[in-house]
Amino acid sequence: MYSIIATLLFFLVLNCQAANQLTLVDYTAMVLNKGDDNKTIQEQNHLAELDVALAKSAFDFKYFPIVSLNESTLGSTQGVGFEVKKKTQFGSQVTLGTKYEKFESDNYSSESPKSYLRLEQGLFRQWGYDINSMPLKVAEIGQDKLALQSELLTQNLIARAAYLYLDVVLTFKQHELSEVKCKAFSIKLRSC
Repeated sequence: MYSIIATLLFFLVLNCQAANQLTLVDYTAMVLNKGDDNKTIQEQNHLAELDVALAKSAFDFKYFPIVSLNESTLGSTQGVGFEVKKKTQFGSQVTLGTKYEKFESDNYSSESPKSYLRLEQGLFRQWGYDINSMPLKVAEIGQDKLALQSELLTQNLIARAAYLYLDVVLTFKQHELSEVKCKAFSIKLRSC
Protein backbone atom coordinates (compact mmCIF):
# COMPACT_ATOMS: atom_id res chain seq x y z
CA MET A 1 0.00 0.00 0.00
CA TYR A 2 2.73 2.45 0.97
CA SER A 3 4.96 1.26 -1.87
CA ILE A 4 2.39 2.42 -4.42
CA ILE A 5 2.11 5.80 -2.76
CA ALA A 6 5.93 6.03 -2.58
CA THR A 7 6.13 5.19 -6.30
CA LEU A 8 3.55 7.82 -7.10
CA LEU A 9 5.45 10.25 -4.88
CA PHE A 10 8.61 9.50 -6.87
CA PHE A 11 6.78 10.29 -10.09
CA LEU A 12 5.39 13.39 -8.41
CA VAL A 13 8.96 14.52 -7.68
CA LEU A 14 9.95 13.90 -11.29
CA ASN A 15 6.90 15.76 -12.54
CA CYS A 16 7.48 18.68 -10.20
CA GLN A 17 11.09 18.94 -11.30
CA ALA A 18 10.20 18.64 -14.97
CA ALA A 19 7.20 20.89 -15.31
CA ASN A 20 6.22 22.28 -11.91
CA GLN A 21 2.62 21.99 -13.18
CA LEU A 22 1.22 19.00 -11.23
CA THR A 23 -1.57 20.26 -9.00
CA LEU A 24 -3.04 18.66 -5.92
CA VAL A 25 -6.16 17.72 -7.88
CA ASP A 26 -4.06 16.07 -10.62
CA TYR A 27 -2.01 14.11 -8.10
CA THR A 28 -5.10 12.95 -6.20
CA ALA A 29 -6.74 11.86 -9.45
CA MET A 30 -3.58 9.94 -10.36
CA VAL A 31 -3.61 8.15 -6.98
CA LEU A 32 -7.31 7.29 -7.36
CA ASN A 33 -6.99 6.11 -10.97
CA LYS A 34 -3.73 4.18 -10.79
CA GLY A 35 -3.35 3.19 -7.15
CA ASP A 36 -3.71 -0.40 -5.98
CA ASP A 37 -5.71 0.65 -2.94
CA ASN A 38 -8.48 2.14 -5.05
CA LYS A 39 -8.49 -0.89 -7.37
CA THR A 40 -8.89 -3.15 -4.31
CA ILE A 41 -11.82 -1.03 -3.13
CA GLN A 42 -13.48 -1.30 -6.55
CA GLU A 43 -12.95 -5.08 -6.64
CA GLN A 44 -14.49 -5.50 -3.18
CA ASN A 45 -17.54 -3.49 -4.29
CA HIS A 46 -17.87 -5.68 -7.39
CA LEU A 47 -17.70 -8.85 -5.27
CA ALA A 48 -20.44 -7.48 -3.00
CA GLU A 49 -22.61 -6.84 -6.09
CA LEU A 50 -22.00 -10.45 -7.17
CA ASP A 51 -23.07 -11.69 -3.71
CA VAL A 52 -26.37 -9.83 -4.06
CA ALA A 53 -26.89 -11.17 -7.59
CA LEU A 54 -26.21 -14.70 -6.35
CA ALA A 55 -28.74 -14.31 -3.53
CA LYS A 56 -31.33 -12.97 -5.99
CA SER A 57 -30.72 -15.86 -8.39
CA ALA A 58 -32.22 -18.29 -5.89
CA PHE A 59 -35.62 -16.89 -6.91
CA ASP A 60 -35.01 -16.98 -10.68
CA PHE A 61 -36.65 -19.40 -13.10
CA LYS A 62 -34.70 -22.61 -13.62
CA TYR A 63 -35.10 -24.65 -16.81
CA PHE A 64 -34.56 -28.41 -16.95
CA PRO A 65 -34.72 -30.72 -19.96
CA ILE A 66 -36.22 -34.15 -19.29
CA VAL A 67 -35.02 -37.20 -21.20
CA SER A 68 -35.72 -40.80 -20.24
CA LEU A 69 -34.80 -44.05 -21.93
CA ASN A 70 -35.70 -47.45 -20.55
CA GLU A 71 -35.14 -50.84 -22.14
CA SER A 72 -36.54 -53.99 -20.58
CA THR A 73 -37.76 -57.45 -21.60
CA LEU A 74 -41.32 -56.13 -21.71
CA GLY A 75 -40.56 -53.27 -24.10
CA SER A 76 -38.88 -49.92 -24.39
CA THR A 77 -39.90 -46.52 -23.09
CA GLN A 78 -38.67 -43.21 -24.40
CA GLY A 79 -39.56 -39.80 -23.05
CA VAL A 80 -38.64 -36.24 -23.71
CA GLY A 81 -39.86 -33.07 -22.05
CA PHE A 82 -39.15 -29.76 -20.46
CA GLU A 83 -39.64 -28.43 -16.93
CA VAL A 84 -39.54 -24.92 -15.44
CA LYS A 85 -39.14 -24.38 -11.69
CA LYS A 86 -39.30 -21.25 -9.59
CA LYS A 87 -38.80 -20.89 -5.87
CA THR A 88 -40.79 -18.06 -4.34
CA GLN A 89 -39.71 -15.90 -1.43
CA PHE A 90 -42.52 -17.43 0.62
CA GLY A 91 -40.87 -20.87 0.51
CA SER A 92 -43.09 -22.56 -2.04
CA GLN A 93 -41.85 -23.98 -5.31
CA VAL A 94 -43.85 -23.84 -8.52
CA THR A 95 -43.09 -26.37 -11.27
CA LEU A 96 -44.54 -26.29 -14.76
CA GLY A 97 -43.64 -29.03 -17.22
CA THR A 98 -44.55 -30.99 -20.27
CA LYS A 99 -43.49 -34.51 -21.22
CA TYR A 100 -44.05 -36.82 -24.11
CA GLU A 101 -43.59 -40.57 -23.51
CA LYS A 102 -43.74 -43.45 -25.92
CA PHE A 103 -43.93 -47.11 -24.93
CA GLU A 104 -43.35 -49.94 -27.41
CA SER A 105 -43.42 -53.69 -26.94
CA ASP A 106 -43.90 -56.62 -29.31
CA ASN A 107 -47.67 -56.35 -29.39
CA TYR A 108 -48.49 -53.00 -27.77
CA SER A 109 -47.61 -49.35 -28.42
CA SER A 110 -48.75 -46.21 -26.61
CA GLU A 111 -47.97 -42.54 -26.67
CA SER A 112 -48.79 -40.21 -23.82
CA PRO A 113 -48.22 -36.49 -23.88
CA LYS A 114 -48.84 -34.73 -20.60
CA SER A 115 -48.47 -31.33 -19.02
CA TYR A 116 -48.42 -30.63 -15.33
CA LEU A 117 -48.31 -27.88 -12.75
CA ARG A 118 -47.04 -28.61 -9.23
CA LEU A 119 -47.07 -26.38 -6.20
CA GLU A 120 -44.86 -27.57 -3.33
CA GLN A 121 -44.75 -26.09 0.14
CA GLY A 122 -42.97 -27.57 3.13
CA LEU A 123 -45.13 -27.61 6.23
CA PHE A 124 -42.50 -27.28 8.93
CA ARG A 125 -39.52 -25.79 7.10
CA GLN A 126 -38.74 -22.86 4.85
CA TRP A 127 -42.03 -21.21 5.62
CA GLY A 128 -42.56 -17.48 5.26
CA TYR A 129 -41.16 -14.50 3.47
CA ASP A 130 -38.74 -13.46 6.23
CA ILE A 131 -36.94 -16.80 6.38
CA ASN A 132 -36.64 -17.27 2.64
CA SER A 133 -35.55 -13.74 1.84
CA MET A 134 -32.94 -13.70 4.63
CA PRO A 135 -29.91 -14.55 2.39
CA LEU A 136 -30.87 -11.71 0.05
CA LYS A 137 -31.26 -9.26 2.92
CA VAL A 138 -27.90 -10.32 4.39
CA ALA A 139 -26.19 -9.81 1.02
CA GLU A 140 -27.79 -6.38 0.54
CA ILE A 141 -26.82 -5.24 4.04
CA GLY A 142 -23.28 -6.52 3.44
CA GLN A 143 -23.13 -4.55 0.20
CA ASP A 144 -24.33 -1.38 1.96
CA LYS A 145 -21.78 -1.87 4.75
CA LEU A 146 -18.98 -2.40 2.23
CA ALA A 147 -20.05 0.70 0.29
CA LEU A 148 -19.71 2.79 3.46
CA GLN A 149 -16.33 1.22 4.27
CA SER A 150 -15.19 1.85 0.70
CA GLU A 151 -16.16 5.49 0.94
CA LEU A 152 -14.20 5.80 4.18
CA LEU A 153 -11.15 4.11 2.64
CA THR A 154 -11.37 6.34 -0.44
CA GLN A 155 -11.52 9.46 1.74
CA ASN A 156 -8.50 8.23 3.74
CA LEU A 157 -6.63 7.58 0.49
CA ILE A 158 -7.41 11.11 -0.73
CA ALA A 159 -6.23 12.57 2.59
CA ARG A 160 -2.95 10.59 2.49
CA ALA A 161 -2.35 11.68 -1.10
CA ALA A 162 -2.97 15.32 -0.16
CA TYR A 163 -0.57 15.10 2.79
CA LEU A 164 2.14 13.55 0.65
CA TYR A 165 1.64 16.14 -2.07
CA LEU A 166 1.90 19.00 0.41
CA ASP A 167 5.03 17.45 1.95
CA VAL A 168 6.69 17.31 -1.44
CA VAL A 169 5.67 20.86 -2.36
CA LEU A 170 6.95 22.19 0.97
CA THR A 171 10.20 20.26 0.52
CA PHE A 172 10.73 21.85 -2.89
CA LYS A 173 9.92 25.30 -1.55
CA GLN A 174 12.36 24.79 1.34
CA HIS A 175 14.99 23.58 -1.12
CA GLU A 176 14.46 26.65 -3.33
CA LEU A 177 14.64 28.89 -0.28
CA SER A 178 17.89 27.30 0.87
CA GLU A 179 19.36 27.70 -2.63
CA VAL A 180 18.41 31.39 -2.58
CA LYS A 181 20.01 31.78 0.87
CA CYS A 182 23.16 30.02 -0.34
CA LYS A 183 23.39 32.28 -3.38
CA ALA A 184 22.83 35.36 -1.22
CA PHE A 185 25.48 34.18 1.23
CA SER A 186 27.97 33.45 -1.59
CA ILE A 187 27.32 36.91 -3.09
CA LYS A 188 27.84 38.47 0.33
CA LEU A 189 31.14 36.56 0.75
CA ARG A 190 32.38 37.68 -2.67
CA SER A 191 31.62 41.31 -1.92
CA CYS A 192 33.64 41.25 1.26
